Amino acid sequence: LYDSPKHPYTEALLHSIPNTIISDMNLSFIPGSPPNLIAPPKGCRFHPRCGKVKKICREKEPPIFNVDGARVKCWLYANGSEAKHG
Repeated sequence: LYDSPKHPYTEALLHSIPNTIISDMNLSFIPGSPPNLIAPPKGCRFHPRCGKVKKICREKEPPIFNVDGARVKCWLYANGSEAKHG
């Protein structure tokens, strides 16, 4: 999980953790607001805030993909490894 995060949300969370060793480090943040849990967005629930969003992310909820012994619910891994986004 920490060495090789798969989902863009996990990756973004790990980049937002303060580092006590590097004093002038700029913290990353996840733009936008968390989804409405009562009426979540169509498709992937993280797509409105994702920097790697693809068209399918907005349209269909991703299934669980098995990647390198890990499970990830993200369309980037539809082919078994992370696809180029765009």
